[in-house]
Amino acid sequence: MPCKVQNTYRACFFGLAEVVMREVLRSVRAGGLLRLYGALLTDKQRETAELYFDTDQSLAEIAEQSGVSRQTVKDAVASALQKLEAFESALRLLEKQKLLRRISDEGESSAEGCRQRELFQSLKDIL
Repeated sequence: MPCKVQNTYRACFFGLAEVVMREVLRSVRAGGLLRLYGALLTDKQRETAELYFDTDQSLAEIAEQSGVSRQTVKDAVASALQKLEAFESALRLLEKQKLLRRISDEGESSAEGCRQRELFQSLKDIL
């Protein structure tokens, strides 16, 4: 995104920050999915995804270590992520884990009977 005018530098900075934040959130989500469903991937898919998402290695670094092309690693990571997302779509464990964490956090800070009933209803919905 070229920034040619002084007034657009701020917009470029915030646009770049938004892109970086989106990528960080995607990586964090992928790491969570990998922890939940990684055992369902093939050993090679899991290892490649762990190198990419958990150790934050570049595709080129993983390719060099593995003796394959960067495109092969990119395809393997994309395939693993697609499978992880399919598992989450079917089982919703990450979503449920987040909801349970929220319920737990709110339950600790809530002493209201009405609020507790809402929290327990949310818990029943999960189960």
